[in-house]
Amino acid sequence: MYVTESTCDAHDGGFRVLGIGASAGGLAAPKEFFGAMPADSGMASVIVQHIEPTHESRMAEILAKCTPMKVAAAEDGMAVEPNSVYTNPPCRSLSIRDGRLRLQT
Repeated sequence: MYVTESTCDAHDGGFRVLGIGASAGGLAAPKEFFGAMPADSGMASVIVQHIEPTHESRMAEILAKCTPMKVAAAEDGMAVEPNSVYTNPPCRSLSIRDGRLRLQT
């Protein structure tokens, strides 16, 4: 698991965005991390996992069972909000621009 941090100016005062990278099958560390992370940290978290193109990602569903935070599969144009976790879909690059998630092939 790889972790980095940035800020998002989408809301008044901005908030921190935590970026997490995980390898395929790397569910144990994110489950443990989000199980221990306070639900009201004020940060957004974006987790990008290497996913085989033919597999459907269940990361959002799995993490939602580990944390009371809002957990969602990223959709293009989705607003990034604090106290939320976003996961990437297979075969898509994920970035944040102007406070919104951007997906590219």
